Amino acid sequence: MIMIRSLIVKQSGMLMRSGYGRHDSGRQRFGVPYAGRHRVAAPRPRMRRRSTVLAALAAAVVLTGAGATHAAAVTGPDVSSWQHPGGSLINWGAVKAAGQSFAMVKATEGLDYVNPFFVPDVLAMRASGVATGTYHYADVTLPAAPQAAFFSAMTFGQHGPMDLPPVIDFEDAKGQSPAQLKSWLHQYLDAVQSLTGKTPIIYTYQSFWRNQMANTTDFANYPLWIADYNGQNQPGALPGGWKNWTFWQYTDSGHLPGVQGNVDLNKYNTSLGSFADYINSPGVTSPQSDATTTTTSPDQSTPDQNAAPQPQAAPAEQQAPSQGQDDDGQSTLTPEDIAKIESLATTLLNTLSNYS
Repeated sequence: MIMIRSLIVKQSGMLMRSGYGRHDSGRQRFGVPYAGRHRVAAPRPRMRRRSTVLAALAAAVVLTGAGATHAAAVTGPDVSSWQHPGGSLINWGAVKAAGQSFAMVKATEGLDYVNPFFVPDVLAMRASGVATGTYHYADVTLPAAPQAAFFSAMTFGQHGPMDLPPVIDFEDAKGQSPAQLKSWLHQYLDAVQSLTGKTPIIYTYQSFWRNQMANTTDFANYPLWIADYNGQNQPGALPGGWKNWTFWQYTDSGHLPGVQGNVDLNKYNTSLGSFADYINSPGVTSPQSDATTTTTSPDQSTPDQNAAPQPQAAPAEQQAPSQGQDDDGQSTLTPEDIAKIESLATTLLNTLSNYS
């Protein structure tokens, strides 16, 4: 374990140096890049493939086996490198104390970008009892399967209690046709689900889905994280045949103790069931029904009493996360964990070699 920890320290340092100062395109407000939370990306130097894999292994070891307590609230921010001006860190203890129960953190983008604050954010969130979600920002001009392998390798180990399903941030068509976008998303979702055993969440917004995706209903059974800054108590009419939303990004100009500047704020749809159950289920999917979505305001945590009860999907076969610890309290890896890391690393190297 001493050698593994040395690798973690060394490679995490390489990851920070390779990512810090690089532009994070982040998300766009309704398809238009804007300053603050989301910035326009400039060309970035590509990470060396070997360093990427080593950093992925380091992150995998760091993230495996951490424990936490249940959270009761149903709101939380989503963050990327833009919430770290000048290299400053987020005070996740203050975020938790402000009543936030979860956060979504950008992990990767395309095939060559890793958020340099991904690992420190996730570690601090776990220590503070904040449920952890991570997302990949899609670059649809690059192949889907390698991006799925890249993201899955970087976030390996995030499949235990207090972990949210993986997220794909899908909002920039980059000139691709609806048919091309649809095909890309199918490939990505299938690959991530195969690699992680989790049903991914799709992040998008109404006008993008209706226009760029031709309002396809192919993905209506996936959990939806919808962005809609309408100032109301719930998002507007959902696109793509979705009957429920799982998360709602209701503002891009929120403020929280511990976070510098504006930050996106989100709400979990409590009409779908207990958030505590959601973050501890091994294979959660978003249940669909004809019931209307909750009208609970963002600052409330009780479900709409008029909404029909929503049955939870039957959990997939239990896949117990590695929870072992060595005698000084650090998490250990099982042979199954190591085999999974090696498989992901091999997949990543093989796929990237075809597109370097």
